[in-house]
Amino acid sequence: MGFWSFWKRRRAISADKARKLVLGGASLVDVRTSDEFSKNRLPGAINIPISELPVRYQEISVEKPIIVYCEDGQRSRRAIRVLGRVKTAHAYDLGAMRRWKHSRRITDNF
Repeated sequence: MGFWSFWKRRRAISADKARKLVLGGASLVDVRTSDEFSKNRLPGAINIPISELPVRYQEISVEKPIIVYCEDGQRSRRAIRVLGRVKTAHAYDLGAMRRWKHSRRITDNF
């Protein structure tokens, strides 16, 4: 796999584009801990903590795009790398929940 195809799979995604992909059937994956997920999450998200992703990635369909997010952006970037090694589907990084949940309010209308 070349550099650009690898980079294409890692790209960040806007909330609007993520919302459209999710409405079209994309998987929305929260890679935070179960405790974090239980306190606040996006509608329709499934929780696969980053520590479990290498063994639970089979739970995510490769037929449609995968969108990942976390609290600070570090775990979602790691998740994109993990998915890039084990999946052929495109994965997108919605990024840090704490950054956009207050400024864009996408948790209210995602």
